Amino acid sequence: MKKIITLLLTITVAASLFVVFTASAEETPITLTFNGSPVACDVPPQIVDDRTLVPMRAALEALGASILWDESTSTVHAQGPDGTVVSLQIGSDKLFVPGDVITLDVPARIIGDRTMVPIRAIAESLYCEVHWVPENREVAIYKY
Repeated sequence: MKKIITLLLTITVAASLFVVFTASAEETPITLTFNGSPVACDVPPQIVDDRTLVPMRAALEALGASILWDESTSTVHAQGPDGTVVSLQIGSDKLFVPGDVITLDVPARIIGDRTMVPIRAIAESLYCEVHWVPENREVAIYKY
């Protein structure tokens, strides 16, 4: 009986610790950096269906891109510093890049009045590298 109680107590404590550590990791905000410098986001990056969504304007302006919002079609166009233009429509899983259409795992969406986009596909289409740094919950974008 003593062994059963000890075992149940051990399982309960272990499960409680798991919940505490999991909740703590989820509460740590996600940060966004470009070439090592923090990028300010008025709506914090979020993970949706295992993809990190970030505010498009903040992220792409940090990359040197200009942003154009077409309200009539709910479409965002971003022009990179080299002239590359990418476009995507809110709610669509299609990213239009020169000569190609990329299917996104998660569509762009509006969260807190901001266009939130899966940053990896968009940044890579503008010739950047994107890294997820799990210990810091950081999306690190580099342009060389």
